[in-house]
Formats: sequence, structure tokens, C-alpha cells
Amino acid sequence: MDSQHFVCPLANQSKSLSDDWLDNQDVTMQLHISLRTLQELRSKGVIPYTKLGNKVYYRRADIENLLNANFNYGHK
Repeated sequence: MDSQHFVCPLANQSKSLSDDWLDNQDVTMQLHISLRTLQELRSKGVIPYTKLGNKVYYRRADIENLLNANFNYGHK
């Protein structure tokens, strides 16, 4: 196999994986909420998550869907 033409399958995916998943710090900073509030949202099943070891990850799309589902146009 010619090494000049070998492409690592994960090399192109690593950027998209990091763009699609957020950790606790990312979510708390973007939503301006405390870690405890985020934990409560997880416990209540409001935000789906994935846990790998001690690290918790959230799909960016799930966070955006949560915000869109709770969007409110305000009062007239």
C-alpha cells in the first residue's frame, strides 16, 4: 500500500466529533447555568447525555432542541 494515499478514517471525523459533542463545562458556559443545575436537568431527564468513565457528554443538537422547544415569543 502506498503510504501517500493512506487516509486515516478518524482524522476527518475527529473535528466533526468534537463539534457535535459538548462536555459539562461547555454546556454550563453556553447556557449560563451552574453545574448543579445541569446535574438536576440530567437527573430529571430533561437533557439526554452520555457518560464515559467520569466524563459526561451532551449532543449539541440535543441542547439546541431543548432551547428551541422552550422558546417563547414573549407577551404582546
